[in-house]
This record gives sequence, C-alpha cells and structure tokens, in this order.
Amino acid sequence: MDIYTIFKYFSIFKCKNQHIMIMNDATEMKVNLEQEFTISLKANPTTGYNWEAEFDESILKLKEKIFEPDSSAVIGGGGKDKFVFLPIKTGKTEIIMFYKRSWENSHVKEKVFWINIE
Repeated sequence: MDIYTIFKYFSIFKCKNQHIMIMNDATEMKVNLEQEFTISLKANPTTGYNWEAEFDESILKLKEKIFEPDSSAVIGGGGKDKFVFLPIKTGKTEIIMFYKRSWENSHVKEKVFWINIE
C-alpha cells in the first residue's frame, strides 16, 4: 500500500482496489469517475452529534454512511463517521460536512472537501 501525506492533517490512502480514503481536514483531491472514496471524520454520537453531508447528487452518490467505534471500546467513547461516495459524473464539486445534532438547526463544525472527478 502506498501512503501519500499532503499537509499536516490531510492523508490519502490509495490501495490496490483504487479505493481512496480521506481523513481529517482535506481541502482538495482528485478521483476517477466511478472510483469510490471515503471521507472519515472523528465523531462521538453518544453526545448527540453526527456528521451530515451536503453534496450535488447529480455528480456524487452516497453509497454508505457508517460509524466505526475506536478500538478502545469505552462506553460513551468516540470513533469515526465514514461516508463512502461514488462519483457518477466528471467535473468539479464540493462536499460540505456539518457536525450537528439532528434536532438542532445550527452546527458546531463545518468542513469543505473540493473534489475533482476525472
């Protein structure tokens, strides 16, 4: 497995199956058409907060959203919200992630990912 690190908080893991994982704070990345990629962000749903994704559904398809607990398995502990996307059209788009409680209108964190699909 090849590992590329861009900036301090941006890592892309490129595996043999061409699946790409984005962790932490990414700003921009390139993916191929019909090449799945995952955005993984630290979360703690026991506090009521979860990540929600806003994106152009004519360009990207959300295939899966899962929560993966940390390996420590502590009750009330955190983990990662993982979003698996499939690009269905070439072009440039953005994914805006909001960390919020589902019953509240405001969010406490926001992250923007710029995706260039070739």
